[in-house]
Amino acid sequence: MNNKAFNIDNRKCIHCGHCIEVCPVKLLKISSSDNITVFKENVTTDCIECGHCSSVCPTNAISLPGVASDNNSTAQASVDIGFNKLSTFLKSRRSIRTYQDKSVEKEKIEQIFDTARYAPSGANTQFVQWQIFSKEEELIDLTKLTIVWMEQVLSDKTNGLFPPEIAFFQQCINAWKNNRNIVLRNAPHLVLVHGPKESMLHIDSTIALDYFELAAASAGLGTCWAGGFYNASTRYQPLINYLNLPDGHICYGAILLGYPKFKYRTIPKRNSSKVIWR
Repeated sequence: MNNKAFNIDNRKCIHCGHCIEVCPVKLLKISSSDNITVFKENVTTDCIECGHCSSVCPTNAISLPGVASDNNSTAQASVDIGFNKLSTFLKSRRSIRTYQDKSVEKEKIEQIFDTARYAPSGANTQFVQWQIFSKEEELIDLTKLTIVWMEQVLSDKTNGLFPPEIAFFQQCINAWKNNRNIVLRNAPHLVLVHGPKESMLHIDSTIALDYFELAAASAGLGTCWAGGFYNASTRYQPLINYLNLPDGHICYGAILLGYPKFKYRTIPKRNSSKVIWR
């Protein structure tokens, strides 16, 4: 963004300096001549349009074109959830592998995507993009291509797979031969993230998928990471061709989506966290 587009209403500014402290690329300062917040001279870094400065301003004095708040809600709402309520929600999330035989309403999926776009990304690049498959014939095609890839990998004695991977691939193949799909679990939707082949984008994509699945859970939906499909989507050219992603893009992860067939009523036990305190 052109740094000159940054605007501050000096009638509202109280010179608290919050915007200066939170700017991740340290572009702001208090002018010594007229005591107002301005961009530093001769900076070599551009504004990354994260919106931290305008969001932290207690008097709404800062505006950045294209970085305005999407609505009138405030971040205070996230604090109002309360730790105990949020903790219970996170502990209650389950990986769903059995789904109702019905599609999720498009409006509901759009709301989840709208939430997931707020997932943090490195330097606010927002490179993550999405693709969703909802047609039954396409989901079957994707499963078939994944199974073929698994068969080819297992036939190669130098595949370098670990025993658990070999067992899982064989399980998927055997199930498919018996008319059971444990690759995509007969889910009505498959959601994947993709983007340019960047060194850090796999981290941004994982965070975005986490935002998506947690938002989905809050909407009464179930998700499960489609690990077998994801592995094939990055290695098997016929499947890569089928996805038809934009040039230079690769798949960074995929999850199943649908209405859970069953309701989970208790929270399963988990091992205690192993923490080294320094």
